[in-house]
Amino acid sequence: VAALDAEQASLIPPFAARLCHEAPGLRLSVLPLGRAQALDALVAGSADLAFGFFWDVPEAIRLTALFDEGFLVAGRPDVLCVDPLTGAPSIDLDTYCAHPHVLVSPAGDLRGIVDDRLEALGRARWVMLGLPAFLPALAVAAASGGLVTLPARLARAFAPGFGLVTAEPPLAIRRFTISVAWHRRQDADPRSRWLREVIKAVLVTAPHAT
Repeated sequence: VAALDAEQASLIPPFAARLCHEAPGLRLSVLPLGRAQALDALVAGSADLAFGFFWDVPEAIRLTALFDEGFLVAGRPDVLCVDPLTGAPSIDLDTYCAHPHVLVSPAGDLRGIVDDRLEALGRARWVMLGLPAFLPALAVAAASGGLVTLPARLARAFAPGFGLVTAEPPLAIRRFTISVAWHRRQDADPRSRWLREVIKAVLVTAPHAT
């Protein structure tokens, strides 16, 4: 299975737990590949399934959408204040731009889609650190008082374990779809088809299924 760290953290644990119960003889190996690399692995036959956000998909690749995803901001409770109307943590745009940020990028970039949106608004943020994985980014946010903007499912599941709270971003960030992908040569393969059904069933029963 090809998957980057967000899907490794949010999808693989319940998926593996279900497999241990229903197919105790099956062994699963996860490759840290996403997007184009994951699709290349499917074409080459070095991966059977891939989880993630995909675009420009070759004709030979099939996709089934698993869930629609948005973003949350994670930070220490002293940074994300409680909204007096809702009682939930919140952050305004000025505070968001004033604090240092941790950016998660497998390629090590120091600019992402949030920076593009801020630029369109005539604003900017300071990205103090780029990391290739979300859980280390949460650890840095907890230690430094910085902010990290990350997929909502991941934020809800793991931010509290780092002593962080979450809030809606103070700007619109486009949502995206997480899918399971496979090569069309496996359309009729019973094992591949069963695994695809298992991951969909896991999402129905798992927390934060929407």
